[in-house]
Amino acid sequence: MKRILKVIIVFMFLLPAVVSAYDYTEYFNRIVKDGKVYINGNKPRTNQELFAYVQYHGDEALNDPYVYVDYIDWTGAFDDEPAANEDGSYTINLYLEDLLSRNCPNHTCSEIGLNNVKVYFNEDSSKEYLNRINEIANSLKDKTFILDDLGFINYISIVDPSNDPTTRFTQEYMAKGLLYSNDFLEQIGNNNISYYLENYAGDGDDYILRSLGSVVLKYNGYLQTSVDHVGLDLKYLMYVPSDTEDTPEAYIAVVKDRIKKYLGLDVEMEAYKKISEILKHDGDVIPDWSWDNYMDMLWDDTFENHYGGYTNKLDMVYRFKISDVWYYFLIEKNDERLKEPLFNVKDINTSIKISSNVGNVPLDTTFKAVYVKDGETYEDIKKRINGDFTAVDLSLYSPIKDQNITKLDNGKFKVSIPVPANLEGKTIYVYYITSTGELEEHEATVKDGFASFETDHFSTYILAEKQTKNPKTGDNIRLYLSLLFIGLCGCYTFIKYLNKGIN
Repeated sequence: MKRILKVIIVFMFLLPAVVSAYDYTEYFNRIVKDGKVYINGNKPRTNQELFAYVQYHGDEALNDPYVYVDYIDWTGAFDDEPAANEDGSYTINLYLEDLLSRNCPNHTCSEIGLNNVKVYFNEDSSKEYLNRINEIANSLKDKTFILDDLGFINYISIVDPSNDPTTRFTQEYMAKGLLYSNDFLEQIGNNNISYYLENYAGDGDDYILRSLGSVVLKYNGYLQTSVDHVGLDLKYLMYVPSDTEDTPEAYIAVVKDRIKKYLGLDVEMEAYKKISEILKHDGDVIPDWSWDNYMDMLWDDTFENHYGGYTNKLDMVYRFKISDVWYYFLIEKNDERLKEPLFNVKDINTSIKISSNVGNVPLDTTFKAVYVKDGETYEDIKKRINGDFTAVDLSLYSPIKDQNITKLDNGKFKVSIPVPANLEGKTIYVYYITSTGELEEHEATVKDGFASFETDHFSTYILAEKQTKNPKTGDNIRLYLSLLFIGLCGCYTFIKYLNKGIN
């Protein structure tokens, strides 16, 4: 099941089903058209992968934090190859889950089903990168990644979820957090693939959310593959250097300074309450029943007992405010996890690399790189560039913000493009055609086979040798006409002068 509060789900299954009183036709229509589902993706190898693909496609189509694809019925075991129909489709029963339980008057059941749905796959015709994607997927299996510290701050500053547990425990909230984990980014090698955690199990309390599920890998607009048994622990935990003075004031000063340097945010922060006091008097903030598990999962032996406090003897819970929402968290000394996760991605197909020197770029951002080899843009470039050139169109997109990243308000992107064969051994410059038709020049540094340059926006960039100042095409025509007119006038005057001399 995809709900994080697993205990609640178990009890829900024990209750009898109630006929739905809420009309979910609109939700099903977002996914199913005339009894069919069409997915851009490679055909599934197992029933588990079919399940993950349908979940991903359905959740994207629904785009609702409270309603999502819960599970499907299929023929055979979880790891069996799915049974295909003669037309290549797969027949499933599709079930949605509604966290608000609007289909039951007493809010005791939440599942809604649609039977005999046919699923069709439109496969990616390009396979040259599939082996590499499968290698990455296999490296993730049976691993649990941690989202904490500045990656956690980056994530919530962009997602801005409510502190209402109903929102925090939704599939959408956990699923997109994987790419904000510095551990995960290091594991995948910062490649340009979209990852989505379809979680089916987990638990949590006020300071840690745990999720386990299948990860779907998407590239070039297609679902490429998936891998099962991948975990994500979202920890409300910040770190300070080991030499930090052991006072709440010193901890707060260090954390605020780290957030300011990383994201440019001045957050309101304060020491909230002692852990021992919360355990005695405020069980709703840190439930007593979860504390033993929490200690085991988070710090192992860091706490001597429920009331022992930190190893540094600070017995304190802190809180900070973002967008008028208070987030409660803990602070620990840990030099090894003092990291600043920054956007740094390499495209597995073109090997083009893009990175940023600021932390306000969503870490789930992917980019698309297309070499411009024909068409109107290519012909326009040919008119403006002298000699050999290579043109690349670059665009960035953040799934969690559902928008293109076109420009940085502060900071720079570093773009590294493999040096093309037609420019090897030459001094390379990078050009961008502005909206007024001018060539904007960027200096390029060539190292290890890459030409690198910095920019704060994205469009089509051209690698070429040094260009002389090149006016707009219209200006060229006017210049040539002016020179022709001046030349004709000069010839006319000279001929009249000769005629006058002869006479």
